[in-house]
Amino acid sequence: MANKVTHVVNCAGRQVPNHWEPIGVNYLTYYWTDNDEQSIFDDQDHIANEYFGFIEAAYAKSESTLIHSVKGQSRACSVVAAYLMRK
Repeated sequence: MANKVTHVVNCAGRQVPNHWEPIGVNYLTYYWTDNDEQSIFDDQDHIANEYFGFIEAAYAKSESTLIHSVKGQSRACSVVAAYLMRK
């Protein structure tokens, strides 16, 4: 909250719980694993549309979104890259 983060895309819901939900932070949680078999994109772009809309809704209200995974090496980076390419 000190950094005015009001929205969080949690790309590692199995490993990292949504700690700040009780104080009003909005979460979009994915239970993705960090392995080669995990696909974070689908053919119809339902997932990409979901997190794009979530981030855009925060942006429209001049609020910040944190996108995280455990190591920040693949899941979160892929979401950020896909968001930026669409934007």
